[in-house]
Amino acid sequence: MTTSGKKNNCILFYGEDTVLINEKCKEYIHHYFGSKGPEPIVFDEEGSYEEYIQNIQGQSLFAMDVVVIMHNPFFLNKGLRNEEEFSQFLTVLKNIPPEVLVIMTHVGKVDKRLSHIKELLKIVESREFNFLKVKEAPDELISMIRIRGKKLEYSVRPLLEEVIGAWTEVSLTLLHSICDKIMIMSAGQETVTAAVVREALPTYMEQGVFKFYDKLIAADSIYILQNTEHVFTDIPSILKNLGFISSKFRQMKMIKEMKRQHMSVKDMQNKLSVKYSFMWKNLERDADKTKETTIEWFLCEIFNFQYRMRVKAEKLEIIDLFLRFCQKQKHNHY
Repeated sequence: MTTSGKKNNCILFYGEDTVLINEKCKEYIHHYFGSKGPEPIVFDEEGSYEEYIQNIQGQSLFAMDVVVIMHNPFFLNKGLRNEEEFSQFLTVLKNIPPEVLVIMTHVGKVDKRLSHIKELLKIVESREFNFLKVKEAPDELISMIRIRGKKLEYSVRPLLEEVIGAWTEVSLTLLHSICDKIMIMSAGQETVTAAVVREALPTYMEQGVFKFYDKLIAADSIYILQNTEHVFTDIPSILKNLGFISSKFRQMKMIKEMKRQHMSVKDMQNKLSVKYSFMWKNLERDADKTKETTIEWFLCEIFNFQYRMRVKAEKLEIIDLFLRFCQKQKHNHY
């Protein structure tokens, strides 16, 4: 039993970060049984009370080490269908022997207002694993690097803020993976350089979306033709890289609006959360190169593209979107 009176061999992991939850399942099995833990019995969004109980009780009769994992069991997703069966299930959980480990996982929040969830949480330990807030992720990664005894070049922080700031979600597992890669690449060096970080960061830097964005603003249709398929390789990369590009265009739109209101540069930088002068100069340069009507048009086109691809599941050629922008950008007169 734990100090809270809950069983340490019955635990619930829940939250948004499914990758981290799966990692925690493996870690907990290793923590509980050591390196020679048993192969888990896994229920993946399936199973009944009878099947759960059978695997928890039946195996333990032979005094074998047992791990039962229930991914998104039905009783965590909605109200009870059978209170008596759930009560029997709780009784089994209360009495599981130490050679049996039960792990439950749930994607998203667990509704702790429900009476049966309250009863369950009296027995089991529970831990929540969500994505980090995007704005907190650069500091988190920098902290990881420093804890491992490394210094960082001054330019690393603005690089991380620009790259990670365009992500839609950040997993702690991903940051640990990036940190591990940085440690390997900077072995023998006291200071981590921006070049090393740039190589270690996934998706954007590896696929060259920064350069692609610059060429898009420059209306370099030849480059766009030759490189779109290398940057936008699959649906996840299309959605993530489009998210980066649209965030840049939203910032340009805001610059246009704030300049009309005669806001100071400092106030505009604060509104856009731009801390470094070179980042501001780049944004202002891009905004000056692009008409506001073109920015508005392209943001609408990106939204329509994403909607048709994600909601309507249409097969669309993203290169057409970029080439139409290049054509419009070339015909603009500033």
